[in-house]
Amino acid sequence: MAESIVLALENDSIPAWLPSPENLVLECLKHGGGPSNITIHQPDGSGAAVVKWGRGVGMSEARTQDFLAKQVNEDNNSVVRVPVVYLAFRLNNVGYIAMQHVGDRDCTRDDFPKIALAVKHLQRIPSPTSAPGPVNGGPIMHCLFSCSLSSVSYSSVELLEEHINALLASRRWPWRVDFAEKAGIPLSLCIDDLHWGNFRIDSSGLIYSIDHARTNFLPLAFRHLSLAEGEELAMMLEEPVKGAESLQLWAMRLASGAFNMTTSGSSKALPDFLRELEGVYYSLFD
Repeated sequence: MAESIVLALENDSIPAWLPSPENLVLECLKHGGGPSNITIHQPDGSGAAVVKWGRGVGMSEARTQDFLAKQVNEDNNSVVRVPVVYLAFRLNNVGYIAMQHVGDRDCTRDDFPKIALAVKHLQRIPSPTSAPGPVNGGPIMHCLFSCSLSSVSYSSVELLEEHINALLASRRWPWRVDFAEKAGIPLSLCIDDLHWGNFRIDSSGLIYSIDHARTNFLPLAFRHLSLAEGEELAMMLEEPVKGAESLQLWAMRLASGAFNMTTSGSSKALPDFLRELEGVYYSLFD
């Protein structure tokens, strides 16, 4: 191992039987370079953990999932659970997240009513910060951006809005975004990757939300775009928008098309003072 393991998160509830980070890496390498996930079983078979790994597995995903798990798992009235994150670390530009194994099967269309309640519950979780993005900062993984990844982290809603509007202006389009969150309205939880396989269900009927790579706290317009542009589950959850929200959604759709059709990717029209924050691609996942 040419580099040292950089530990991003270690939970107090980590099982004693879970292998060390070094041994988790060796176990993952037996299954290829990723991205993928494997199940690690407790020696007596009474428990298990899932290890997700790959170059695009970010530590911001682990921090966001850890935050959400602590919000919903301690609430006895919650209709949804989130897997506990045991460990998260990076090595040689590859991220590893070891988490609780949950549920008995992936959800299907038949589970939609319970998924809808679970998503609504998650969306009510208040943002811990005023900076848009994952918990504790980082690039935004969302379909607005080229390859669903922003090229920088945004420290404020104002900077995010400025970049999007600069992009719209560069295309000579008259529409602009105007995020109400600039005035102190809390950011909204946005689950950008809504599909059946990102939810599991156990024998009691409890729903688990299991993948948070593209979960961020963002202006509400991002949620509207995710639902409008997503797969079947997202479309089934789509919220009606009208008036100013409808115009803003149109501007977001235009911006998404512009980001995804240029060779500049998510850096298109990036203001110079933000361009200085661009890093090496894999550093975005630290």
